[in-house]
Amino acid sequence: MKVLSIAVPCFNSAAYMRKCIDSLLVGKEDVEILIVNDGSSKDNTAEIADEYEKKYPDIIKPIYHDENMYSKGVTNPSGVYNFPRASGEYIAMCEGDDYWCDDEKLRMQVEILDKNKDISFCFHAAKVENLDNTFSPDLIRPYEKSMRITAKEVINKRTHYPTASLLLRSEYMKSLPQYYFDCKVGDIPMQIISAKYGDAYYIDRVMSVYRMGVPTSWTASQFSGDYKKKQEDYYQNMKRMYEAYDTQI
Repeated sequence: MKVLSIAVPCFNSAAYMRKCIDSLLVGKEDVEILIVNDGSSKDNTAEIADEYEKKYPDIIKPIYHDENMYSKGVTNPSGVYNFPRASGEYIAMCEGDDYWCDDEKLRMQVEILDKNKDISFCFHAAKVENLDNTFSPDLIRPYEKSMRITAKEVINKRTHYPTASLLLRSEYMKSLPQYYFDCKVGDIPMQIISAKYGDAYYIDRVMSVYRMGVPTSWTASQFSGDYKKKQEDYYQNMKRMYEAYDTQI
């Protein structure tokens, strides 16, 4: 079994894919990079993934779709296409428009999960990169020091955990409940599902980069069209997800 699987969902990510994949490859051994590209991508995301697959056939493992999977109800592609085929003991996340920026990231996170079987997942701080390649002075820094985060805090948190910072235990991602697939976002249900099995651990160190304002991102899509309705729909969707979670704890 490989030590680690890296799930990389993509959609029109060609402008960022090379930096993303290169950051996942630097200094890494015993990893597999599981890429899934939505068929509605209109750029050359698939061609770039294919190029890397040819260069690293034992590491890069893409899945390509001819159709728009989101329109068919697949809102969390990693849960549908990446998690079931992950062979690693742990699963790291990095969407195709984000990237990692610290070569020690995986070593530090894996060490924490290896030594603490009651820690269900690990995450860390992140930088925010703007579309003009400048960095925001504000970090995504959920807490002010490295610390164990209780399961209750994970579920009730009022702060964002960077998706590209997540390292999850594969065993908890292999049999996901229906509310995960019904949710419009993937990161929050991944975290609270993991929290059923133990606490989390936060490393107060910047080790990934979140790209702000990418036009094809889910976050950007929320600001187009009827913003008020989209926010209400999102609220109702998350409410149903948490209610379903409560019934299965």
